[in-house]
Amino acid sequence: MVIVSRCKIHNVNTGVDFSSCFMPIVYSNVIYDSSVAVHGSDCLNLKIMGNTIDTCDQAIYLDSSSDATISSNSLTFNNHGLYRTTDTSVNMSYNNLFYTLDKWNIAPNDFTGNIGDLPTDDPSYVNRSAKDYHIGTGSPNIGTGTSNYDPFRVDYDGAPRI
Repeated sequence: MVIVSRCKIHNVNTGVDFSSCFMPIVYSNVIYDSSVAVHGSDCLNLKIMGNTIDTCDQAIYLDSSSDATISSNSLTFNNHGLYRTTDTSVNMSYNNLFYTLDKWNIAPNDFTGNIGDLPTDDPSYVNRSAKDYHIGTGSPNIGTGTSNYDPFRVDYDGAPRI
């Protein structure tokens, strides 16, 4: 098992890149200004949870992976939110936020799990231009996530998730 957690990753070609891994976890990271934020190739049980991914060409790119879980992420101002190859199975669960995407590469009916209505509201970051991705007072994200899929139950700053 490999865990990437509570990292700030930016200005790279690929932020987090897994190949042929069993149960890798990408959790509570801030990834921005990169080509691909998270890439999983030939992974089993990849979990991408609680991340903020902003201004990337592709937020999440999965190929030849099985049983990937994507939960409670904020994918904002990316060209592509989620791309997967046809041989990849994805369980989309609970309030992944997609905001201002130019296009979707995968329709919601291709997912399994509780995808809800795939919220698309502005998350109201404190200061996006200064890369402060904390959510501001009155953000529609407040109280909408879940810690049910959260093995660590802490956010990027180490504060308990509610």
